[in-house]
Amino acid sequence: MAIKLMLLDLDGTLFDKEERVSPENIAAIQQAKANGMKIAICSGRVLSDCQTAIDALDGCCDYAVNCNGSTVYDLTASRYIFKQVMPWDLVEKACHVLNATHAFYHAYVDNGVACAAGVKEKLVETGLHSHHIAYYMANQIVLECFPEDLDQYDVFKFYLPNPDVEMLADTRAKILDTPGITTAYSGTTSLEVFPEGMDKRYGVEQLLNHLGITFDNVISMGDSENDLLLLQASKIGVAMGNSPDFIKQAADFVSKPCWESGVAHAIHELLLQNLSA
Repeated sequence: MAIKLMLLDLDGTLFDKEERVSPENIAAIQQAKANGMKIAICSGRVLSDCQTAIDALDGCCDYAVNCNGSTVYDLTASRYIFKQVMPWDLVEKACHVLNATHAFYHAYVDNGVACAAGVKEKLVETGLHSHHIAYYMANQIVLECFPEDLDQYDVFKFYLPNPDVEMLADTRAKILDTPGITTAYSGTTSLEVFPEGMDKRYGVEQLLNHLGITFDNVISMGDSENDLLLLQASKIGVAMGNSPDFIKQAADFVSKPCWESGVAHAIHELLLQNLSA
């Protein structure tokens, strides 16, 4: 089956350590696009937080799968193909567990992020890259009554970044014991909380239905636990060289690290060589 759709995670995959898209990655993606391939960003981020990558690829991106599969956006038609919000009872369950951490966390809502009053300042304790902290500081919706005031928004998931890995592991265990919600690491020090059954693979499945193709037509690239099910479902699943071992073991191909243009390396090794052969 021909590969017709390429799905690219951002952090740790398309982006390097400084949240840049390398010229090598851009050129390779442009070549794939010129050969008729559809290109989609597939990220845990909200759509507005993907704009740097979309702009860097300069018209190559056709679709964006965001919030771990909760939304699918057609960038050409400027409309949502799919959107599934978190039921309110699950929002309350998630907040009950996350509030007990007394750490910064926020909700991904509509096309932004929202946190409780009094915790925004804790962003500096999260260990996030300065780019992320600057974005969240500038774009955070601060709610006086949390989670009660979230009922005016569409909530998709929660995000808990923290360098305390033991606290994250304990919180993960409590989430997994809570019916209806689940969790995945999007990095070694960041935990995402979302409804059971909602993940990147599920969101991509909605896109595939829209396009009339299957996972046999897909190459996907990622580096973290929240990419795992998608990599396994795709015809070709590519792990970056900076991925943990269990992601590499699940992939069909292990590329170079993200800071060595791993996306470009995979495109040349797996796609462009075959097209030119």
